Amino acid sequence: MRSRIPVLSSFPLALVASFGVANAQTSGPIDATKSLPPVAPTPMLQQPPTQSTLASGWSDDFNRPDAATLGADWLVQSGSFAIVSNRGAAVGASNQWVQHASASAAYDSSPQQIDFYAAAFPQVMYVALVSGIGASSDNVFVKVQDNTADGTFDRLFVYRGINGSPLTSPYFFDLATPITQGRMTVTISGGGDVVDIGIDSNFDGTPEEVFAGTGVLSAGLTLGTSYGIGCFNQPGFDNWEVGQSAPPISNFCTPGTSTNGCVATVSSTGTPSVAQSSGFNLLTSNVEGQKQGLYFYGINGDVAYPWGLSTSWFCVKTPTQRFAPQNSGGNAGQCNGALNVDFSAFLTANPTALGAPFSAGDQVWLQAWFRDPPSPKTTMLSDGLRFTMQP
Repeated sequence: MRSRIPVLSSFPLALVASFGVANAQTSGPIDATKSLPPVAPTPMLQQPPTQSTLASGWSDDFNRPDAATLGADWLVQSGSFAIVSNRGAAVGASNQWVQHASASAAYDSSPQQIDFYAAAFPQVMYVALVSGIGASSDNVFVKVQDNTADGTFDRLFVYRGINGSPLTSPYFFDLATPITQGRMTVTISGGGDVVDIGIDSNFDGTPEEVFAGTGVLSAGLTLGTSYGIGCFNQPGFDNWEVGQSAPPISNFCTPGTSTNGCVATVSSTGTPSVAQSSGFNLLTSNVEGQKQGLYFYGINGDVAYPWGLSTSWFCVKTPTQRFAPQNSGGNAGQCNGALNVDFSAFLTANPTALGAPFSAGDQVWLQAWFRDPPSPKTTMLSDGLRFTMQP
């Protein structure tokens, strides 16, 4: 059966409320880039150490001598761009954008990232990732913005076209903590309908805030396959990447340690293919013996929320779909229990499950839950398994 409620009725209400769009403003936004005059160019700040988070198909770290252009790989569409202190910089005024000369892929098949930096003195500014360029004036335009000219990035927008009109619902989000720099990652999920945005403020590869806006498909966009960067006024940017398709299956999230020292981990056999009715089998090993457990999954990305005072983490962004409970088997007090399910067979038997029917390229984030009565929350969570549906 289709389910769009949290997996467990014991989820704290405050935690559930923090998922999804809790940080979006409820009143209509003011986008300062549409009303304020440009600011004079300024020198750039120094760059902190960074690390890559995507397996890149196309990338630019801008680590080359200062220059008045970004180089031959970039086609300026409006404004002016330069290399300043081993990173990119917008050096013109108002809206500016540049297209990569060779990056080409469907907008919903390749994650993107960019590092963004505030200018040396406060000004209204943004750094944007642009996808789907080339077939019309339509594109998917996602920007992180200093909307109040106080020197910190504080708001996100998802637009149709270059700094254009609202695309998703919700289409703007306020950061809980404004920042002077960070890494923005944009992934399109839900068969091309959902724009997922992660903001990593300390460059450790894990976003501190995640957001999602839906409704891309209903907008009826006419999209191309090119990518680019947009700016307003003079922010800095670095480590731009358009990623190749993620590995089809990979683990994520830190598993908890149960009362008897069990550290449950998820593995799989087979292929998560949209064409098959069975054969993609999930196994969670090292589960507490003789305990009730179940699987649950989501389609909107990962999060990292403490599971009460236990050592577990809740790592699947809601809404979630849960599977039927099962007994772990094995021996009580030992770590020889296990949970298993055929994901493909589950979808076949439940055609209205969350995300179904899936398309090739859709991503799924899955985790296992099981009883552990002596632990602080009386339950425990495994690590997670992230997989991409294949043809």
